[in-house]
Amino acid sequence: MKNILIDSLRQMAEIKEEEIAIILNLFTEKNYKAKTYLLREGEVCRKMYFIKKGLARVSLLDRNSRDITFNFRYASQFLTDYESFETQQPAVFSISALEDMECFEISKEDFDTMCQLVASGELITRIVVYYKNLLYMNRLISFYKETPEERYVKLLEENPSLINRIPQKYLASYIGIEPQSFSRIKRRYMEAQKTENRVIF
Repeated sequence: MKNILIDSLRQMAEIKEEEIAIILNLFTEKNYKAKTYLLREGEVCRKMYFIKKGLARVSLLDRNSRDITFNFRYASQFLTDYESFETQQPAVFSISALEDMECFEISKEDFDTMCQLVASGELITRIVVYYKNLLYMNRLISFYKETPEERYVKLLEENPSLINRIPQKYLASYIGIEPQSFSRIKRRYMEAQKTENRVIF
């Protein structure tokens, strides 16, 4: 089952056949129950995860100590607080399992070892950082340029299967509104789909 990990890494960079065993020996398989915290804000992030199955929530506390959903991560995606993982400083984010999760995980020490022993290790690191920065940038732009309704529609278009897997309070937090407002947006969206087969807010 670790082929899914190698296949995902090979989408980032070339991996030689003789390097596969090195990588597989550095990653370990681990299961987490739903509601388990893989990382809490303020702790040092010591592991990077690759999700084989399940769903995770990345969150943080705002200046008013409100729990804010920053992102969701799911199968075939990497998961970590990269700044904390790289610098070994306290994490800004918390990471928790929304569903039972099956993961491959690697420690900071073993990740550094992989980068040294695998020819494309540094390239993989740069790609991970690139996608992390892209995620942050897109989230920032979204809150400056899009309405909550537009963010909801985008989430539906990009990840329709997530809507039924995530508690409504976390979906509301993700698009930047209160749960009661989310219910109204969801209802208006469904009514628009029924009447005109398109969304007008």
